[in-house]
Amino acid sequence: MKNKEMVMKLENMVVFMGYVFIINGKSPTFEKDLQKVMFLLSKKELTAAERMQLLTIYQSSYHNCGKIEGVVSFDSSAHNCKFCRAMRETAKNNPAHICNYCYDYAQEEYKINSWNRHSLNMLIMASIDFTEEELAIIPAGLIDRINSSGDIPNAIYSRNMIRIAKVNKHGRFAFWAKNEYALIAATDQLGKPENAIYIRSSEIIGRPAELPKYFDTDCILV
Repeated sequence: MKNKEMVMKLENMVVFMGYVFIINGKSPTFEKDLQKVMFLLSKKELTAAERMQLLTIYQSSYHNCGKIEGVVSFDSSAHNCKFCRAMRETAKNNPAHICNYCYDYAQEEYKINSWNRHSLNMLIMASIDFTEEELAIIPAGLIDRINSSGDIPNAIYSRNMIRIAKVNKHGRFAFWAKNEYALIAATDQLGKPENAIYIRSSEIIGRPAELPKYFDTDCILV
């Protein structure tokens, strides 16, 4: 590693570039993936083959049961997304704030595999601007959800999600976001995919969110 200070091991935790991973020895495949990603992202430059190696580690998820049965999701992590952490901090002073009741956060607390894999997915997509040609290898479905878990961490992540939608013209993509600014910035650069809708998640229970630029509808909990 070129920057040893980027990696800190504390008991069963590994912290890399501000992302916390829980290592318990129960998932050797994930631990191998994590080591490879840390090695690659610590390099000054990546070859074309190394960029593709990162994408072979990335995992979209097909849901065969539950509330989004039949949907492929592209997830980030409620624990490691800086935007999510900031929202939870804000929510502490307002019991009507939806982030106080985040099911993604609660799920990751007891599903460590979800915490780790969601975080690794987000780290990959938030660190490297991939091309449409590169992202074409990522599996997508007929119905796809961006951020079934977590939110948008930055504009790099947004650009990659937009490119995934653009190269999978057979699918319909729903972008769920509270971090409207990162998604708007990316859309200003790349344009909005014709096969995508943008959904602005309401922050306050029972109060619709104002629709920002590019957004089609809101999602409100009552």
